[in-house]
Amino acid sequence: MLIQKPYKIAIVDDDPTIVMTLEKILKNRPNIESHTFTNPNVALTAIRDLDIRVVIADLNMPQMNGDILLEKCLQLKQGVQFIIISGESSLLMADSCLRAGAKDILIKPIVPRDVELLLKETIFFLEKWNAIILDRARYHQTAEFSFEKEKTHEQPSGRMP
Repeated sequence: MLIQKPYKIAIVDDDPTIVMTLEKILKNRPNIESHTFTNPNVALTAIRDLDIRVVIADLNMPQMNGDILLEKCLQLKQGVQFIIISGESSLLMADSCLRAGAKDILIKPIVPRDVELLLKETIFFLEKWNAIILDRARYHQTAEFSFEKEKTHEQPSGRMP
């Protein structure tokens, strides 16, 4: 299944300053549509309903921690690329999120260059995914065409083997 452009990114953090900082970095990027949330429960519903494919979420939030949000996003089975935001004091927990399926960690304080690099890597992954899906579709079309062509060229010999 192709991932449609613009790529939808959810920013989830209980700190509105972090949300605004990330949104400002993403604002003028081509093929990016950002959605911001300060409540992870609301974000989870939007991730599911809007088919959001990239989530950048804080690890420590009062309504739901980022590790739980990661787990729930993985349960959606829609290929969410998850990036954890963490302070240095939570790096051990962030590491366990990586082992559970998070793509990367964004360490506080937020540095725009780090966000840009993570976005570049994530978009590269999404583009690569789309290229693989398109190649597979072309291969199957070619294989089906070849098979149909062979079937139409078969002539019954009229003899028993």
